Amino acid sequence: MARKPRIESNDGLYHIINRGNYRRDLFYSAKTKRAFKRTLIEACEKSGWWLYAYVIMRNHYHLAIATPKGNLISGMQWLQSTFANRFNRLREENGHLFQGRYKSLVVEPGTALCEVVNYIHLNPVRAGIVSIGRLDDYAFSSLPNFLQRKREKVLHCNDWLYDLGRIEDKAAGWREYLELLRQIHTNDHEKLEKQRRRLSRGWCIGSRGYKKALVKDFKESRSLMHIEAREVQELNELGWETTWEECLRSLKKTKSDIEKDRKSAEWKLAIALVLKERTSARNGWIATRLNMGEYNSVSHNISIFRREQKNRSKAYRTLNKIKEFAV
Repeated sequence: MARKPRIESNDGLYHIINRGNYRRDLFYSAKTKRAFKRTLIEACEKSGWWLYAYVIMRNHYHLAIATPKGNLISGMQWLQSTFANRFNRLREENGHLFQGRYKSLVVEPGTALCEVVNYIHLNPVRAGIVSIGRLDDYAFSSLPNFLQRKREKVLHCNDWLYDLGRIEDKAAGWREYLELLRQIHTNDHEKLEKQRRRLSRGWCIGSRGYKKALVKDFKESRSLMHIEAREVQELNELGWETTWEECLRSLKKTKSDIEKDRKSAEWKLAIALVLKERTSARNGWIATRLNMGEYNSVSHNISIFRREQKNRSKAYRTLNKIKEFAV
């Protein structure tokens, strides 16, 4: 059977779902769940995603994300492959962790997004892990993150809180939201089961009019979408190059400096670390652009720099002041 095409756009909004291979309990420990959460936050930071909600269960995860840069495919490839590599390396294992392709359902902004966020946050209750009264105790969900004063910058809630009834991102507003989740959970279970199927199947979550508009847009821009999918590597590299050039300008370095300075010069390591933190640039690409020698030593040198030099590196401090690179 032919695979369904991924739909990418610069204002994409998605419900993402994937399971452990053979439905194995992939996230069987709190340590593994925390590791996946850290990788997810990294993926959002690198890709410029807005994370509206997430939950990590024993054998699957759900995400509600927005992709302002239209990079769902490359970002998901980085997320899943990076976590798999880290997981297998720590356990000295090999093989696929996830059950084939992840599901990516397009979500209509507004009511549909609110439904998806609520569905994600109620997952631990439906699975019988926690009671509805202790929902905010489930640590591996975005809900307790939102309840904290300090939270990851990639987490966004103002849009869907407003659409739920102009709820404010304040303590009183979150108490109101928890009560709303309790009311949803106590509704007709048959109705909730139909909602579960609707929010986890198909290709789009939204009104009929929204789906018709999407189909129309897809048909009109089909060739452009084909080019974007086929040339995604080239588009990624253009973004990496833009960041690399801006780093050089900020440090007042030139291409001749790249050639004549040491392969492990502090400023080169600072740029390399920023590229790894802000983009999905590969070690081989970084090694070539910065003349840092063999690609397999780049990761090792960056790790040492991050651990021993980052906090006292003037070059890194200069680059870190750049809030957002133009990609």
